[in-house]
Amino acid sequence: SPARLILVGVGLSSFAGALIALVMNLAPNPFVLSDLVNWLFGSVANRSFDDLALTAPFMAAGLVAALFAAPGLTALTIGEETAASIGADLARTRALAIAGAALMTGASVALAGAIGFVGVIAPHLARPFVSHDPGRAILPSALVGNRVLLFALRNLNGLLILIILFVFIRNLFKLWVERRRKVLGSRFKTKLVATYVGLSL
Repeated sequence: SPARLILVGVGLSSFAGALIALVMNLAPNPFVLSDLVNWLFGSVANRSFDDLALTAPFMAAGLVAALFAAPGLTALTIGEETAASIGADLARTRALAIAGAALMTGASVALAGAIGFVGVIAPHLARPFVSHDPGRAILPSALVGNRVLLFALRNLNGLLILIILFVFIRNLFKLWVERRRKVLGSRFKTKLVATYVGLSL
């Protein structure tokens, strides 16, 4: 249920926050602590093609898994029961989508840290161009995310501004979610709650 999903998300977020605080407290010297803070905030400074080469296989594998999940994601837009009735393999779609997202996210975070605002903005900018089809939005979202990050790095002076921008946009999106929940039906409401939990994590 949405309530259980929210509780699990809050619990995981709190647990991850406690682990991060522990690691920061156990940092052996200020230089390690500085590197950890930069990674938590996210940065593409001083990254080379050698660094990209280390993560590229995982990104590629994740992209392939996500593309294989695309037809199932499109079918899910009409509801789980209807999608299953027309032959969609829901278990396979979930497994591929989760594996693809985990591989691409893990590789990206390992390379550049947690630059979270790109994931908030890019999919929602790309969806109107593909008729809000989640299966067709995968590649456009990646391309839009690339342009959003480059724009931020070139025009928003410094890392702190990126973090402030992310927090501001995320909170605006949460307010929009709450507003939409009041005017839409229960099926769309559940999707918005899931998105809200994902952003909170």
